[in-house]
Amino acid sequence: MQALSARGVPARAGDGLAADLVNAITAGPADDDAPAPSAGAASVAPTPPDQARAADLPATPGHVEITRPGQNATGPSAAGPAPAAGPAPSSAGRSRPLTGADERDFGVDMTNWSVAVGQSVVKVIHAWGSADRAGVILDHLASIGSGVTPALRGRLDWVHPRGRATVAMVTELIPGATDGWTWAVDDVLAHLDGGPEPTWPRQLGALAARLHTDLARMGQGPPAHGRRVRADAHDALTEALAVTGGDAGRRLRDRRGVLEQVLDTIPDDLTAPTIHLHGDLHVGQVLRANERYWVIDFDGDPQQPAAQQHRRDLAARDVAHLLTSVELVASVCARRRDGAEQTLRTWAGAGRAQVLAAYRAELAARQSCGLLDAAALEGLIVAQLLRELTYAATYLPRWQYAADTALTFRYGG
Repeated sequence: MQALSARGVPARAGDGLAADLVNAITAGPADDDAPAPSAGAASVAPTPPDQARAADLPATPGHVEITRPGQNATGPSAAGPAPAAGPAPSSAGRSRPLTGADERDFGVDMTNWSVAVGQSVVKVIHAWGSADRAGVILDHLASIGSGVTPALRGRLDWVHPRGRATVAMVTELIPGATDGWTWAVDDVLAHLDGGPEPTWPRQLGALAARLHTDLARMGQGPPAHGRRVRADAHDALTEALAVTGGDAGRRLRDRRGVLEQVLDTIPDDLTAPTIHLHGDLHVGQVLRANERYWVIDFDGDPQQPAAQQHRRDLAARDVAHLLTSVELVASVCARRRDGAEQTLRTWAGAGRAQVLAAYRAELAARQSCGLLDAAALEGLIVAQLLRELTYAATYLPRWQYAADTALTFRYGG
């Protein structure tokens, strides 16, 4: 889907479209004459997108509806304290409506069209159905007062004869925030130069545990099938071998045997319930400002089919992805500091241990220790590093070095 301005051309920051969306979505109910969302508009759990594409829908596809946090939530997602940060003030409470002059481009290439408008962020969805999962999850987290994400202001859904799809979301803007590929790398480089040891691994471990216990309130499924999880991990190796060329490909082939042994450590008998996950949990999905952290971007793993992203899965998969990103931070830092590879890999090992210890401690504090199948972690970390190689070969070749150096250092070859 393409966002168009009032002039019928692709929308850009400054033309007023994003401001109009914020004005409409954050308006109080009395100020907004959009159709009231129907009962059950937001379900307790995400459901897979309709198999039909937008082009297959009838020519008169229905209408749009504005949904605000908790407006239609039922069951577990409606339980708990009031949201820590509620919707933005209504349009009547503002001195003036927001306009194109209040819009600011983020200046980075994103999958969706995202613009800062005043104290909000507007995300207009490009891929059909890609934000339906995120919209429901963010509504759930807002409804229980989770506080692990920037506050959801509301979303715009297209209601059509075959269902509904989220087309835009408005969330809180965190002033001065940067993502982990900036602050995590900066902290580690400062530590190499004699600064304090980074504390963010502990912070992220606790944050991930809070996120998972909150997501578990959306409902839990039976444990994952260990053989299926292991087969999926071996598929990641097969795919990486097929697409990774050059010296990185040679190193990968040389250590295939040892990597297969690690993947085989994923046990048959997994015991943790499956829950809805973040799906792409790495340091780049965590904002930091004033020593506080927020998780963003619940669109799921871009390498997975949409239907698979909507399935419940084992929390260990998210944890493994987060632990992998600690290794990747070390790779980025090693590229910027010649001769520091050994020191950085030692730090990465300690950082992973801190993430995991803090994650377990927070689960224990929330009486949710059963959410983690720790025995699967090492195999899932290797599988994620292999997916990083596939991602690099498919989308971002310059990223290949990060997973390649991590795998080489940890497993030889």
